[in-house]
Amino acid sequence: MINEIFEKFEGAFAENTLLAYRSDFEQFSTWCSGRGIAPLEPSEGDIATFADTVQDRLATATIRRQIASLSTILKLSGRHDMTKAPEVILALKRMQRRKGRAQKQAVPLTRDIRDRLLTACGQDVKGLRDQVLL
Repeated sequence: MINEIFEKFEGAFAENTLLAYRSDFEQFSTWCSGRGIAPLEPSEGDIATFADTVQDRLATATIRRQIASLSTILKLSGRHDMTKAPEVILALKRMQRRKGRAQKQAVPLTRDIRDRLLTACGQDVKGLRDQVLL
């Protein structure tokens, strides 16, 4: 049944978006199968328990993305979207307070770092220094 749903999504979403939706759904579905839950008919308690259960091994952003993916799949397949239910919202808020929400920021590419990178690359990038704008 899930394959038919994803066939309907073809062309409406980018390929990478569909891959992410499928991966997120498979992880949720695997979690559900161990508990006798129908992954396309979860209750708000099921989704909240999922968020509570996986927060020890997944980043908060990953869990939020998985629940957002599930929300899209449920809505666009004509099912009731339980991801916006109070119990789920409270589970996400608990997770956020427990783990925090800040993500690791990448080091910015400054002029100094850019120049060191270009120097390290040598002749292969001769003339590129003038083309790279900061």
